[in-house]
Amino acid sequence: MKTLLMALACGLALAGCGATQTLSPQDRTRVSAISIEKEVPKPKQMSYLGPGGAFGLMFGAIGGAVTGAASMPAAEAIREHAEKNNVLIENIVAQEMTAELRRSGKFQIVEGGAGVGADGGARMKFTVRAYGFSIPNGFSSKLLPTLSIGGELVDAKGATVWQAWDYMSLLGGPVEGVAVEDLKDPQVIERLWREAARTLAQKIVAGI
Repeated sequence: MKTLLMALACGLALAGCGATQTLSPQDRTRVSAISIEKEVPKPKQMSYLGPGGAFGLMFGAIGGAVTGAASMPAAEAIREHAEKNNVLIENIVAQEMTAELRRSGKFQIVEGGAGVGADGGARMKFTVRAYGFSIPNGFSSKLLPTLSIGGELVDAKGATVWQAWDYMSLLGGPVEGVAVEDLKDPQVIERLWREAARTLAQKIVAGI
């Protein structure tokens, strides 16, 4: 099973880019202002492929008694540790995607949908498709952030006029790996996920 998971992780790292539905010239002219959906869906479970161990104990007996936390799966322990310290992947993705949209100047962004009507408005939706941590290969003990995010632009009539998704490659990416012990610091978790989200936001927004 471990060999199978490793092969799967390496296969994903080598796979091609994400998919994009391009914004047509007509829709590009018509959509002048967008609002951002506040809710960002994410998977219930975080992914993890790396060194095991008593993660519950490492992160301070998360989730209850020490005896129960010691046997907690690594992914669950890290996720709870992050969320307990207000490191929320959905917030990070929303912040980085919104910031990149503002930097791009491609749309006027309005708050709460104000001014977004049938004459050129649309709503941007973000989705966290997958997230977590993984070693890049079987010879490494360093963990890298894994992240796949998507965006969807829906016009005032409810039609999807643009959508795209992409994911962080485990090979040749800009994020430097860390030791599993480093994840005890929630700021390290946030930094890694934020660097991954920023990288993907730049790629996705550039393609609009």
